[in-house]
Amino acid sequence: MINEIDLTYLRNVVLGNQQLFAEIIETFLEQTPEYLIKLKQALEEKNWHSFAKILHKAKPSFKTVGITHATTVIEAIEKALHNKPDADIILLNLNKLSQISEDSYGFLRQSVSTF
Repeated sequence: MINEIDLTYLRNVVLGNQQLFAEIIETFLEQTPEYLIKLKQALEEKNWHSFAKILHKAKPSFKTVGITHATTVIEAIEKALHNKPDADIILLNLNKLSQISEDSYGFLRQSVSTF
C-alpha cells in the first residue's frame, strides 16, 4: 500500500516550502490517530452524528498527503452510514482505514527528511 502514496499534490501545494510540507505531514501524523480513536468511540456508542462529523474532518487529510486509496474505504463507510447505519460494515472499513493509516506513517515520516 505504501507505493500507493503520491505526494505530488502536496509538493505542488507547498511550492517547495519544506517547512510547510513537514508541518502538514506532522499534522496528519498527530491528528489521524486521534481521529481513529474518536471514530472507534463514536462507533461503540453508535453516535452516528458524531461519527459522520469526525469522518468528514478526517477525509481531506488523506487526500492532502496522497493516500488517495483511503478515499474508497471512507466512501464505503459513508455509504454504510446512510439510512440505517450498518455497524459491521463500518467497523470492517474502519479497521481497513486504520491499517492504511498505520502502514503510511513510516513512509510519511521518511518523506519529510527526503523532501
